[in-house]
Amino acid sequence: LYVLVRKVKPKKIIECGTWIGTSTNHIALACEKNGFGDIVTVDMDVAVGKAIKPEFRHRIKILEETDATVWEPDFKADFIFEDTFHDYRVTQAVWANLKRFMNPGAYAISHDWNVCPEVLSAFIDVWGEPEIKWVGPTPHYGLVITRSAEH
Repeated sequence: LYVLVRKVKPKKIIECGTWIGTSTNHIALACEKNGFGDIVTVDMDVAVGKAIKPEFRHRIKILEETDATVWEPDFKADFIFEDTFHDYRVTQAVWANLKRFMNPGAYAISHDWNVCPEVLSAFIDVWGEPEIKWVGPTPHYGLVITRSAEH
C-alpha cells in the first residue's frame, strides 16, 4: 500500500475497514512523504484506529459505525482500499456503492483475495478481471487492483 500510494499520489483516499489502523498508517506515511493526501477511513465498529500514529491524525478522518455499503461520501476519491468482512456480499456491496464516488482513473484495491476467494469473486463481479493480482511476502497478504474508467 505504501509503495502504491507513493507511486500514484492520490489526493483523496477512502479506506473501508479501519480496524486498529495498521493499513491506515502505511497509507498516511505515504501521503506524508508525497506532501499531500487525505484519508477517510470507515468501519462498522466503534473505537477503531487505536494504532493510528498521532503524527498522521491531521490527514485522517475516522468514521466509526459507518456502513460502507450505503455511505455516500461528499467527494470523489482517487484511491479506495477495501478491507472489510472478506465475504462476497459485503465486498460486492461496498464496491457497487463506492464505485460511483471515484474519479476517472482512480484506483480500486481489495485486500486478502488470495485467502478469501469470495473477495476476488465480488471484485470481479463489480470491476471485471483485475489489472493486478498481487501476493505479498506472507500468504495472508494479497491485493487485487484495477482502475476506474477514464472519461
